[in-house]
Amino acid sequence: MTQQPNDTNAVLGGQSLPNSLTLGGIEGLRQRFKFASPDQKMELLTDTLNYDAAGIDLLIDLLDDAELKVRVTAYELLVLINSEKATEAIAQGIRLNPGDRIYHVYESAIEYNDCWLELMTELDDWRTEYNAPKQISSHFVRDEAEVAALKLHQERAYSLDLTSFGKQHIHREFSLEQWLVEHRIFDRQPEETVLEFSERLRQIFEATGHTNLIVKLWQNFQKENFDIDRWFASLEFSGRLPDETDWEFEARIVQALKVLNYDEPFGELWIEAAGRLAFVQEETVTEVRYVNSIDFEI
Repeated sequence: MTQQPNDTNAVLGGQSLPNSLTLGGIEGLRQRFKFASPDQKMELLTDTLNYDAAGIDLLIDLLDDAELKVRVTAYELLVLINSEKATEAIAQGIRLNPGDRIYHVYESAIEYNDCWLELMTELDDWRTEYNAPKQISSHFVRDEAEVAALKLHQERAYSLDLTSFGKQHIHREFSLEQWLVEHRIFDRQPEETVLEFSERLRQIFEATGHTNLIVKLWQNFQKENFDIDRWFASLEFSGRLPDETDWEFEARIVQALKVLNYDEPFGELWIEAAGRLAFVQEETVTEVRYVNSIDFEI
């Protein structure tokens, strides 16, 4: 049985499309764009570079495509082309249509409410009139904005003092000891060998001030059939020292996570204990406008 091509496929061997148009050259490429889905258009876009001036004309036409991601990619390709016509076409910037969604990354503002420091992670909070979150970057794709926000959150986590948000933890009913257990921060990780785990435990004990456990770990390793997992579980280890206050405990654990380079867990700790240090705000475009690519991460 002969398999008929899709509307976006090139035609070989004398076959024809359902509309009887045989695809070939730049006109064939234009025809394929006409029937293509947004994702198919994205795959076809680089083919325009094979057709010199005619390809530039097609890219310019695609600057007005219904799909934002197609318009953005067409713009990016035109930027790479050394052509006066291409330069003139992108001079206005990237067209945004009503209904398009774009995403802005904000640095959360810090508010002192006479009881504790608090993070403001929404733009519609009435307090933002006096202390607004700072816009850091803009993106055409949500996933890229989320990655940028997480990176910013991680960076700020290392520059701010989590313990200064301590009273807010009480308001959020946050327990650091419970968090450490639930997230298995100190437990043996999947595919971690006994030797790797023992070395990490040594670093953990040292970073958290439990140097006596380093000695016990070494002594136990001299025993035959020592089960490190069972031994560590029996410790019910939380990292807490005897007679330690909550503030002292948190300050020491925070420092330990930094020393151990536990970047991801440290970022998660901030989110659950105090809140996000950066966030993404979605904007739905309401009218046609053009934006400068310099203002967007593309």
